[in-house]
Amino acid sequence: MGNDQTRRAIELAISRITKGRPKQVQLSRKLSIASVAEEAGISNATIHNRYPDLAELIRQKTNKESREKLVKKEKALQGADLLIKELRDILAERDADLKRIAIVNLRLCTEKKALQEQNALLAKENKQLEGVNRDLLFKINSPRSQVKSIR
Repeated sequence: MGNDQTRRAIELAISRITKGRPKQVQLSRKLSIASVAEEAGISNATIHNRYPDLAELIRQKTNKESREKLVKKEKALQGADLLIKELRDILAERDADLKRIAIVNLRLCTEKKALQEQNALLAKENKQLEGVNRDLLFKINSPRSQVKSIR
C-alpha cells in the first residue's frame, strides 16, 4: 500500500468505526488507534510513526466522545439528584403526616379507653336499675301486694 492508500484506509477505518459500521473489528469496539489499525489492516506503529496527525485526530475524537459521555452522565446525575431531593421532600412530608397521625391515634386511644370505662360504669348502673325495675314491676303486678295493702 502506498502512503496515500494507507492514509485513505486509515481515514475510512476511522469513519466506519465512528459511524458504527466496521468491517474488520467488532461493533462493540470503541474508537482507538488499535481498533483503527486493525480495521485498516495495518500496525499501530504505522499510525503512530507515519501518520501522527491521524493518531492525534483519533485521540481528539476519543476525548470528544469521552467528554460527551461525561456531560450526558453529569446531566443524568443532576436529574437523579433532583429526583432524590424531591423524594426526600416527599418522605419528610410523609414522616410529618405519620407523626400527626400517631398523635391523633394516641388521643383517640385515650378517649376510647375513657369511653370504655364510662361504658362499663353505665352497664353496671344499668344492671342495678334493671334489678330495681324488676322488683318494682313484680311488686306492682303481684296480686298479693294488693291484697296486703287492702287489708
